[in-house]
Amino acid sequence: MKYKITMQVLMLLWGICLMTIPAFEEIGGYILGTIWIVGSIIVGAIPNK
Repeated sequence: MKYKITMQVLMLLWGICLMTIPAFEEIGGYILGTIWIVGSIIVGAIPNK
């Protein structure tokens, strides 16, 4: 469980990085970053059974 939380945090940080790197903005970095962040939240919300 602790590992999963750490992975979710890393995914959120990576999504933020995608949104803030200027090079990615040209190829839809904001869209990609938003999808990544939303996806990581959804994955994190799914109960780990």
